[in-house]
Amino acid sequence: MTEKEIREEFIKLGHKIGRMDMTMQLGNVSKAEFGILMLIQRMQSESEDERGIYVSRIAKELRVSTPAVSRMLGNMEKKRLISRSVDKESRRNTFVCLTGQGKEEIALREKLIDRKLKELICHMGQADMEQLILLGNKMVKIMEEMGGKK
Repeated sequence: MTEKEIREEFIKLGHKIGRMDMTMQLGNVSKAEFGILMLIQRMQSESEDERGIYVSRIAKELRVSTPAVSRMLGNMEKKRLISRSVDKESRRNTFVCLTGQGKEEIALREKLIDRKLKELICHMGQADMEQLILLGNKMVKIMEEMGGKK
């Protein structure tokens, strides 16, 4: 392949991978909502504060505005995936926690993702998957060094 063809094929591959949904959208929980559920779960496991995670921390992690996150969380709260509570010490802050239903949604999707990944590894072969991971990590490191890091 020529250098131009490599660039074009790489861009096409990136678009194809970006359209894939390994979270397997089920019911009424979107891919974005599932990503936020996973983020809240990770942040809660890293936090010693049992009251939950501040909305502002979620917004900072996602690199979006607090009002945008609040809108998304409002929809998730209606679906009973998360609960929100006002910080009694500073009423301007709101805590977010996963509900039992939110935790169940994560567990269900993780099982489905794990099954899909096992199937993918089976079809591609372990050696090819290891090579793909190695090359992907190499590419990310190079891109970060080039200044492409977010």
